[in-house]
Amino acid sequence: MDRCVTVRLSLVATVLLGFSPSAAEPTATSLPSPPVCAAHVEAVVSVDKRTYGVVIAADAPIGNIHITLYSATANYDVGVQNPHLEPIASPAPGSPMHPAVTLESAPLFIALPKPDDIIAARMQPDRESPKNAPCFAPYYYTEFYERAESPKYVITPKFQAFKANLIKAYGATRSTDLLEATSVQIGSAGNSCSRPMASAGAWNSIEPKYPEGARLASITSNVDVFVWLDASGKVEASGIYKSSGDKLLDQAGLEAAAESTYVPEIFHCRAIPGIFLFRAEFSGR
Repeated sequence: MDRCVTVRLSLVATVLLGFSPSAAEPTATSLPSPPVCAAHVEAVVSVDKRTYGVVIAADAPIGNIHITLYSATANYDVGVQNPHLEPIASPAPGSPMHPAVTLESAPLFIALPKPDDIIAARMQPDRESPKNAPCFAPYYYTEFYERAESPKYVITPKFQAFKANLIKAYGATRSTDLLEATSVQIGSAGNSCSRPMASAGAWNSIEPKYPEGARLASITSNVDVFVWLDASGKVEASGIYKSSGDKLLDQAGLEAAAESTYVPEIFHCRAIPGIFLFRAEFSGR
């Protein structure tokens, strides 16, 4: 299945054109604290504007969880007790930003108290359950969010097929299996600030110091560094996402990323923890 976005990656636009994070072979030098949850919302699909199918992915069986669906003006909460997970036939390799998962739930169908356009979802573990370790629960952004972000956004044929299969599964679902969501907050959160949603960004990008040995040897390459930010934009941790192939260049990239300053991601007018992808270029000039 296609995931619209699980953890949004904020890319340095002038230097990351054409870069595909999912294709990279990450080599973490330090891990975020708290870690990104391997258990997360894998997909959210609208059956209609009042019913949504949600798929959960994890790397191990999980205990009780809470799923929150977000629209521009309301949050909807539903509790799920010990969701049943099945092995994934061909699990994708993990990365510092997308932990590997080997289990997936059947679609959980959530009924809202009213029709609404859900723009994001997040799964949070029940802190009282011993099966659930503390971690940062990433947001999953839906097709409604992607369309709002980009008028040119087009659903891929693969996701269209997945959506069609999910709607077919919903047709065979008993009404007693529907999860009734509760509206936990209604307001004008989507309109109460000038930019209710915004990706994390670099406030001041520090140019990396070109190691003398690499410069004299005319070694040219780029290094991509993932930078874990807290809700204030402070760097919590960083690591190599895509190595340059040279240890000196990698270290210089890490240092430049750590010395740079950032602004956090904004969701519903609130700053939230997130990850920024920093690229250091060594061109030989």
